[in-house]
Amino acid sequence: QLPAFPPIPAPPPVHDLRQATIALLTDGGLVPAGNPDRIEGYASTRWGAYSIEGAERLDPAAYEIAHGGYDPRYILSDPHRLVGLDVARELEREGAFGHLHPAIVSTGGLANPVENSRRLGREMAAYLREAGVDAVILTST
Repeated sequence: QLPAFPPIPAPPPVHDLRQATIALLTDGGLVPAGNPDRIEGYASTRWGAYSIEGAERLDPAAYEIAHGGYDPRYILSDPHRLVGLDVARELEREGAFGHLHPAIVSTGGLANPVENSRRLGREMAAYLREAGVDAVILTST
């Protein structure tokens, strides 16, 4: 039998996206080459925030995947398939939102126990709130 989860209320809407700070967040395990935070590829216990300040694109040579369970070839050849920094920068320039948070937030989402996922979520949310982020674009595998 599958576990039952209580409903989670939606957060309040962002009233003015043109003034909002947007962050890019993924559970697809995109991390800088060398995986500096040692994010596990299975049942991750850690997450990281990685600078994109001033970057327009993600250089494939600068990233790797800390996530099992899927074939990362296509993301490794173009990380924008997982984290759309290129498109986010275009939208930022067009004024679709205020500005992009200067870091990508990432963890791996494979086979993570619910309580651990909740802890990671609370930690990432606290980091983003403290940074003044109004909304996130969450991508997954």
